[in-house]
Amino acid sequence: MSIRFSAHILVLLDSQFLIMHIYDLVEQYHKNTEEYDRTICTARKAGVAIPTTAEERILVNNYARRWRQCIMDLGYSSTELQRALQYYRLDIKTLLGL
Repeated sequence: MSIRFSAHILVLLDSQFLIMHIYDLVEQYHKNTEEYDRTICTARKAGVAIPTTAEERILVNNYARRWRQCIMDLGYSSTELQRALQYYRLDIKTLLGL
């Protein structure tokens, strides 16, 4: 299975553009992995797909791992990706009032 990002051209003018680009990729990562999880997982909790078997966990974790690797293959470090994922989660919690 191949995962590709559509129409992303890297033209790095400054670090702010870099942050915006990785943030966009992380947003796409979350949308796509959640959509995949909904097709694989048999359980839901508050509308979120939850893997309940070892096979479901393996499938969703491998899919997410491939997405993260694709982002890093674009030139982002593991640290940059982890930081972008943290900020994305914080923004979502703020929007939800958590």
